[in-house]
Amino acid sequence: MDRTTDGRMTLGDKIRAARLEAGLTQDEMAGKLFVSRQAITKWENGKGVPDIGNLRRLARLLGVSVDYLLDDGEDAEAATRALREPIDLTSVDARRSADSGWSIKAAKKDVIVRGMWPDATIHRLVSEPILTHDEKVVDNVLGFLTPAGFGIPQILDSVRDRRDRYYLVDRGTFQLLVTVSDEFVESRRLAEHVDLRRGAHFAVGAVRLTVAAPLARA
Repeated sequence: MDRTTDGRMTLGDKIRAARLEAGLTQDEMAGKLFVSRQAITKWENGKGVPDIGNLRRLARLLGVSVDYLLDDGEDAEAATRALREPIDLTSVDARRSADSGWSIKAAKKDVIVRGMWPDATIHRLVSEPILTHDEKVVDNVLGFLTPAGFGIPQILDSVRDRRDRYYLVDRGTFQLLVTVSDEFVESRRLAEHVDLRRGAHFAVGAVRLTVAAPLARA
């Protein structure tokens, strides 16, 4: 690989390395980005630089962050930083369905995620807060004092922004955790592979995520 004089990876190095890790040829990546193979060659050889639009598409396609691509260093943690992109729900055409909980906003978010990763396997994720020991004690007390279905998770749900929807995007060689709010799509590459079987679960911070139904392909 061509590197800077002090041995750090260049933008071209990172594009080439991420492309190979994703199992893509230059021709395949060019086709997915709607650019020429010559453009990919120039980027990887340091004889050209992708514009900001192509940088974002590259980051999404390869499962890395724009920060990682542009950072002069080799910060491995930067590769897993979140990529945030603005969205406009009002411009999305979608229909309510049982899969989206009969919510038009949820249906629109499904459409956005499928449109961003049309060739990937995508599963919806059900989120649930992970209770601390003290919260579990209080939750048990509330269970005795209040009707069924009311407790700490429901209290936290009422406080937190529950408009967000979570998705697991599987690209084969890597996976992305995608969070969609009313204003942004945030994608982050997962360091470890997640089981795609329905009902499988994993934790991210203080949130437990359970794999639910897959999104239908367009």
